[in-house]
Amino acid sequence: MEKPLLEHDVALTAHLLRRAGFGASRDEIEAKAAQGYDATLEELLAPLGQPEIEEDLMFRLHPFWYQSPALPSHEWVHRMINSPRQLQEKMALFWHMVFCAGYSKIDVGQELGYMVAMFREYGMGNFRDLLRRLCTNPGMLYYLDNNESHKQALNENFGRELLELFSMGVGMDEAFNYTEDDVKACARAFTGWNIAPRIPSLSPRPQPLGVPVRPCRPRRRRKDLPGRDGKLDRRRCPRHHLQAAGHRQVHLPAPLQLLRRR
Repeated sequence: MEKPLLEHDVALTAHLLRRAGFGASRDEIEAKAAQGYDATLEELLAPLGQPEIEEDLMFRLHPFWYQSPALPSHEWVHRMINSPRQLQEKMALFWHMVFCAGYSKIDVGQELGYMVAMFREYGMGNFRDLLRRLCTNPGMLYYLDNNESHKQALNENFGRELLELFSMGVGMDEAFNYTEDDVKACARAFTGWNIAPRIPSLSPRPQPLGVPVRPCRPRRRRKDLPGRDGKLDRRRCPRHHLQAAGHRQVHLPAPLQLLRRR
């Protein structure tokens, strides 16, 4: 005989599915409640064990979504509603809000779609790996002007955002985590990273930006950052900032650790 569901279990499961996803129907909530709260949580935290959304069916119903130059908002909303990997989509949205890039500047919806796909693939893993991927993402390199940064004219935008928003943070209680010299050193570590154009297309619609390349050499100067002296490149730079900020052992992003505790 099946054990009757308690309304408290249903309410708790509904709360979990709202926080870790985008809600669920009454039947889905009751099915997960019968499965058990802990089992449902572990299932959410292991998206690779869940089936992927049926992209062939999605693009058959909406063929204009495939490699669309427009902002991929409709496709993403469809994934949020229908994907069995709810927490994966929620974390992709979370990282998109943290590592923001605007369509108004990139102007190629497909490129933003590639960035969201990166958040979807790496957003529930090691934060350092995600940050490294972000540092060579064509959309982010272009959005933060790193394609304009070279030894003759250093552009600090990418280095500043990496320190201020993406890793260390400004600081608190009138104590700063980095200085203006640190921003310049970080920017120098990424000089030379640019975007190679793709093969020309006859299509009149906007094309993706290209692939990240480093065709020129970085500035041959010591790139001294807080807590470290010596040469740093774009690979060592994110790792150093995370270590300086106290992120030495990062396996689950903080929101996932909080979710597991709750």
